Amino acid sequence: MKRSSTLILLLVPLVSGCITLDTDVPIRQCPHGDRRPIAATLPDGCRSEVEAALASETAFDGFVAMQGDQVLMRWGDVTTPTNVASVRKSIISLLYGIAQERGLVDVDATLAELAIDDAAQPLTALERQATVRDLLQARSGIYLETLGEPSSWRAVKPERGSFEPGERFYYNNWDFNALGTIFEQTTGLTLELAFEEWLAEPLGMQTYCPSHVTYEDASFTEHAMYRFYLSADDLALIGALVLARGDWEGEQLVPESWIDETTARVSDASVAREGLYYTHYGYLWWVDEEGRVWADGSGPQFVVIDPEADLVTVFRNQTGNSVPGRLWHGLAQDEADDSLVTNSVASRIHDRLETCR
Repeated sequence: MKRSSTLILLLVPLVSGCITLDTDVPIRQCPHGDRRPIAATLPDGCRSEVEAALASETAFDGFVAMQGDQVLMRWGDVTTPTNVASVRKSIISLLYGIAQERGLVDVDATLAELAIDDAAQPLTALERQATVRDLLQARSGIYLETLGEPSSWRAVKPERGSFEPGERFYYNNWDFNALGTIFEQTTGLTLELAFEEWLAEPLGMQTYCPSHVTYEDASFTEHAMYRFYLSADDLALIGALVLARGDWEGEQLVPESWIDETTARVSDASVAREGLYYTHYGYLWWVDEEGRVWADGSGPQFVVIDPEADLVTVFRNQTGNSVPGRLWHGLAQDEADDSLVTNSVASRIHDRLETCR
């Protein structure tokens, strides 16, 4: 489904050595209910220690920790909606679970059955046998040019036709972008409105507006790249919902079986790229060796869901609210930000919060 976003591209002059970039995503907020209360269970000494680590070790911009539906801690900028980058993939996994439960999507349908192709680079008969489930697991076997794919990914992408659908895990933006097309064509709902109705409203999100989902098109593929812009506060609610296995205040928003299936260890992640922090991949969620479930986006930014500790932590960095903002972020970003080191820092902060709360 082709889209075009209205982009306001305004560069504000250099001020005190920093460039400020206006946004194509309205920063207005659309509260859905009351803000979650902060639980008074975190010792001041622990709070200070975590804040110091957040500010110094990796210089995150925002942090939220939740236990159940209670907020343990909020630090930094937690209310500004910014690009969640690849965390978008974990979000759409939840939408697919709801859509399947409502009979709007069959995750075992093939691309051929759904009439899904890619006009500029048509799929082969074998590629069209990939199922929606294959795409959710990043096992489609479809290795085509796609949006949002950095050169480092292209360098290790398998040759087209080298693997059959379902045969091999490869973290593949073609799969993820096509899932947006499939969702909208099969459900008749846009991603932004499905997210609004199915998740933002019942979870009581404070900042999300439908205008905070945008789409980018390209001539070489018919599958747009969708972006979600969410605040740390709202991302924490997503994590808390997964921690509660889809139940929110007595209402099963996402089927429990879907949460269990999609956050299980489906694929060995080490076959994708060297140096990954995670051991396994589920359906658009990462799983580490401790059994914690992660959503991971460039920035870096993380949602860490820890069932054993009954804890959710969200780490955010300002990743841009506009096309020039995203470009500036990409140019200024230290390559080490998305490395094993950054994951380890987030993990260590998470662990410290767990032990001292």
